Amino acid sequence: MRSPLRSLYGRISALYLVLALALCLLCAGIILRYFTLFADELDQKLNRDLASNLAAELAPSLGAAPDEPALRLTLAQIVTHNPALELYVLDAEGRVLTSSIDPAK
Repeated sequence: MRSPLRSLYGRISALYLVLALALCLLCAGIILRYFTLFADELDQKLNRDLASNLAAELAPSLGAAPDEPALRLTLAQIVTHNPALELYVLDAEGRVLTSSIDPAK
C-alpha cells in the first residue's frame, strides 16, 4: 500500500495540517499574552486607591514610636480581607518594621 504522503494531495493535506496547528499555537500565545496584560491592568484599576486607603487605616498605629503589635494586628486584619496582598511597614531609614508575610515577627 502506498504512503499517503507520496501523493500530491497527501503532501498538501499534511502541509495544511501543520500550518493550521502552527496558526492555532500562535493565536493561543497571543490570546494568553493579551489576557495577562488585561488581568494586570484590571488589577491596577481595582486597587488604584489602595495605598491611600491603607495609609489612612494604618495612621493610628504609626507615629513617632510605631506600635508594632497594633501594626501586626491591623496588617493581619487587612490580609484577612485580601490574602493576595503583601504589605510591609518601613521606618524612616527603609528597614522593615513588620510585614503581612510574617505577622508573628
